[in-house]
Amino acid sequence: MKNRVVVVVALLAVVSRADAEQPNPGPKLVVEYTPPKTKGLIGIPAEHVARMKILVSMLESQLRLPNKVTINYRECGAANAFYYPSTHTIDICHELADKRRRLYTRSGVPKAEIDDKLRDALTFTFFHEFGHALHDELELPLLGRDEDAVDDIATLWMIRLGVGDAAQQAAFGHHLRAQQPNYTHAAWDEHASGSQRGYAIGCMLYGADPDRYAKVLEKMGIPAPHILRCKKDYATRLSAWRVLFKPYLTSRS
Repeated sequence: MKNRVVVVVALLAVVSRADAEQPNPGPKLVVEYTPPKTKGLIGIPAEHVARMKILVSMLESQLRLPNKVTINYRECGAANAFYYPSTHTIDICHELADKRRRLYTRSGVPKAEIDDKLRDALTFTFFHEFGHALHDELELPLLGRDEDAVDDIATLWMIRLGVGDAAQQAAFGHHLRAQQPNYTHAAWDEHASGSQRGYAIGCMLYGADPDRYAKVLEKMGIPAPHILRCKKDYATRLSAWRVLFKPYLTSRS
């Protein structure tokens, strides 16, 4: 018996040593920030990126991801945001932040509120692009059109992580964009119209918490019968997405 105990202890020591020698894989979600260099470009505030690092860390703790994904806040040469499957990167562009600042200014948003609204809009932008990343990284089936589906993913994860209020601002921002005098929407656009996106996001929020999120749909002028059906729509969508995400959630989820 004594010899057997010695062998077991020796084996445990070997296993512990082997575990210690394994390289630390490091975080799977990495946030990087490069300040804008073009003259006159304000871009994304560094303090917003610092907050996003905390939120991204919370997100990573709840998901099993096969690859490292880098989120770059940088100057891109275009007012947009992108996910690149070949490099596992998400780019969120300084130019997009400036474009949205101009939208809020034109729409009469009080100057003191613009920074908060911009932060919320950029938070949703990250989660939307992360939805594209999850589709690729996890080979995740999407329910409906791709862009509509990743709006669903973004909204659900924001509710889950306690930042649904930011999604509410994004919903109204899409609605606001559609009200601009020169707004157009091509029938073949892979995205829904601004009004449709705003309603879909707001509807999910209302379904999750009617008391908290009723006002955003009312501000959009959505008729009451269409608001009330959001409870059932949310329950259906949540159930479907839970099935798809279940294999990839950690024990801390």
